[in-house]
Amino acid sequence: MKTNALFSCIVAVVALAAEPPMPVHAADVPAGTPVRFSLVSSRYFVKNDVPRRARSFFAIRDFATFDSIFGYGAVMSRDPLPAVTAKDFATRTFFVAIASGPLCSLAPTSVTARGDRFNVAYVSKCEPAGSATYSVPLILSVPRTQLGSVTFVENGRAAATVTTFATPVPLPAAPPVH
Repeated sequence: MKTNALFSCIVAVVALAAEPPMPVHAADVPAGTPVRFSLVSSRYFVKNDVPRRARSFFAIRDFATFDSIFGYGAVMSRDPLPAVTAKDFATRTFFVAIASGPLCSLAPTSVTARGDRFNVAYVSKCEPAGSATYSVPLILSVPRTQLGSVTFVENGRAAATVTTFATPVPLPAAPPVH
């Protein structure tokens, strides 16, 4: 099952890599109705076996995919349970931006929707490049609904539009080993 979820993530990353970033400004992205969201990034880290790109973007609609990308990191809190459970995917979708490279902070500013098209706006601030690299996730939880596309707007510029949503892709069974 983890192989299926990881394969779907790789497919989503490869599909995204085929599309160059759009050279448009946030003013060119249609505005919409504000959508309530929850930030759940603080409890999670990007797993080491996830392919690294300077920026990666996902709209995740199932727990297996979420679990294949993120590990749970215990934080000092009154609630030691993970913020995301398999049950959440019945009613929630998770919009994700990952910054890999120098240490960055990602802070959401808004999520809006016009029909089945969503815009996720956030601000990123990155430290100067050094010898260490990091993968910093921005994970937003929104009510589950019909998705047509999700445009991620970083620092006022459209960074990517995701139209392929991360869901498990069945793989053929591996031949038995003798």
